[in-house]
Amino acid sequence: MTSRSTNRDAPFWMQASERVEPDVFAAAAASWEWALEYSERLLSDTSETAEMLEACVHAVSRVVAGRRDAGLRKIGPLRSYLCRAFMRRVWKARNRRLRYAPLTPTDLIDDPDLDSAGLIEQLQAFMDLQTLTIFQLRTAGEKWNVIAEKLGTSPHAAESRYHYGVSRARKRILSHNQPQREGHSSLEE
Repeated sequence: MTSRSTNRDAPFWMQASERVEPDVFAAAAASWEWALEYSERLLSDTSETAEMLEACVHAVSRVVAGRRDAGLRKIGPLRSYLCRAFMRRVWKARNRRLRYAPLTPTDLIDDPDLDSAGLIEQLQAFMDLQTLTIFQLRTAGEKWNVIAEKLGTSPHAAESRYHYGVSRARKRILSHNQPQREGHSSLEE
């Protein structure tokens, strides 16, 4: 048996326990192979799959027990509910990785031309923190509505702030690169 097939065996934590509802446990055991494939596809990594699925199993077990204790009807297809919870966790992990992925100037352009990379690096150096954050989120592929949600504003306002911040950074670069007269600062605005 290869290490890959051993990795695909159900994890050791998948044992019935008092805190895990038996139906949720069965749904998790049936979803293990799918969970591995899904996390491999989205994260290119399966190292956190067991922990994410375990967290989902416990969360869904709490929901199932709470609904049962409150006298509410059962959740529909339990495996589907568990898989949706797992998918949300994988997407959050993916977004977290994208958000904190180190960006280099050559990642931001198609042509690894050193002059362009230098200009992008210089532009980043003159951006204020909010503009830099928006810039990094945009280069990581985030849409304006997602960025706006993170900033607590509208998509149009986030886009406007970004363009205004880039414009200010360009002005700062231009004023910084102009020959200085004695006694004047290039960053005064």
